[in-house]
Amino acid sequence: MTHPIEHTSLIGSTTREYNSRPVNTPEFHEFNAARNQRAFEGANKSTILIDAKSTEHADKQRADKAFENFITKPRTGKQKDNKAARMPRNELTDLLHTMFDQYSFWPMRSIKAHTQQPEAYLKEVLSGFADLIKSGSFASCWMRQPAYDRNTINQIHGKPPEMEGDDGGIDDEDDNIEMEDVV
Repeated sequence: MTHPIEHTSLIGSTTREYNSRPVNTPEFHEFNAARNQRAFEGANKSTILIDAKSTEHADKQRADKAFENFITKPRTGKQKDNKAARMPRNELTDLLHTMFDQYSFWPMRSIKAHTQQPEAYLKEVLSGFADLIKSGSFASCWMRQPAYDRNTINQIHGKPPEMEGDDGGIDDEDDNIEMEDVV
């Protein structure tokens, strides 16, 4: 049976502290300047073989051509003509109602062509008074809701039936009642 060997370590304590300062001699100043220069330059040194003044203009033009499409320049002049400007909502609603007076069903493509308005804006306005038909022979067409249909609105049903003994809603007994102000 083997026993592990024990190691004993000795720890000492310091009894004195020393500081060293270099002597300001010309040799020290020269050594310190060279050390600072090496630290400033680093490990990468470069040597310029061509005079920069003679090729500066050509290099700038070459760099401009290389990065010409890198940054897009702001466009001047008019924007695209195919952009539709939004007309006021009430005018668009009137225009759409006149269109639905002409035809009951309208596909979005025809509505856009007729009104010259953005599709998102048209959908927003149409959803207030029309329904999109999703199936059937008029699928993907808009139809005005029956509550807004002029044919339904213009139907005359006559006066509501009068009740027996009704003289138009005027009650003589109500005129004779005196009222008091309550404070």
